Amino acid sequence: MSWELVELSLLRPHEKTYDWRVEKMFTKIQSNGFFHKPLLVDSVTKTILDGHHRYEASLRLGLNRVPVILIDYENDHRIEVGAWPPAPLNSVTKELVIETSMQNRLMKPKSSKHTTNFPIPRLEIPLTEL
Repeated sequence: MSWELVELSLLRPHEKTYDWRVEKMFTKIQSNGFFHKPLLVDSVTKTILDGHHRYEASLRLGLNRVPVILIDYENDHRIEVGAWPPAPLNSVTKELVIETSMQNRLMKPKSSKHTTNFPIPRLEIPLTEL
């Protein structure tokens, strides 16, 4: 999958984050000096599908852009969504994820569990480029 740099201000979260995980990600990215994994984002709505903690850490780092993989979420069957236990697997749908994002609401942290059948590349993009 190819990736591109996207302005942070265009991205729309659909989940809250855990402060401790944001801090851990912030520290990891800052100490490495590079961004290591692209966010997974809907190409139509710019909803963040995977990478909320990386997104929040990027905001704290003062980055302007981040690497993302854009995917047509509602029509691409290579990505599926379910829920993390103990919630019922079918309690989260693609429609709910998009609706929540577009209404500027946030689900609880780790509500949606996205799985893909394509590899997510590892990157080493220096923070100075972001």
